Amino acid sequence: MKPAANFSYKKIETWCDNLIFASLLCLVFLLPLLFSTTLTFNFCGILKSTFLHGFTLIMFSVWLFKIILIGEFKFRKISLNPVILLFLTVTAISTFLSVDLMKSFFGDYRRFEGLITFINYASIFFITVNFVKNKKQIN
Repeated sequence: MKPAANFSYKKIETWCDNLIFASLLCLVFLLPLLFSTTLTFNFCGILKSTFLHGFTLIMFSVWLFKIILIGEFKFRKISLNPVILLFLTVTAISTFLSVDLMKSFFGDYRRFEGLITFINYASIFFITVNFVKNKKQIN
């Protein structure tokens, strides 16, 4: 099968970068509106958790697709990486050794602070660190 003449990996890579950036903007600007008690009745609800998990899943999927497309994985090394990975490891161990595994993994109603939420936070951190290269990109 012959590829199309106008097919460009650079275009797809740019599209992936734009989608990751748009998802980061949604998390930065729209998620605080969902945490506003004037717009919703409870501070931590299923809508907010779903929004956070959904956009994290979109960013992670697009980032993974971009890594597969380019064929190389460049992980930016900063001094905070081992600390976050250690925290996730300790959290995972305590989750799997807990009395109530489901509550430790997903959290309970109104406080969705289980292992999956901490994995989301770490994913957002690592995606942001590896995606944002300079101050100009933020401005």
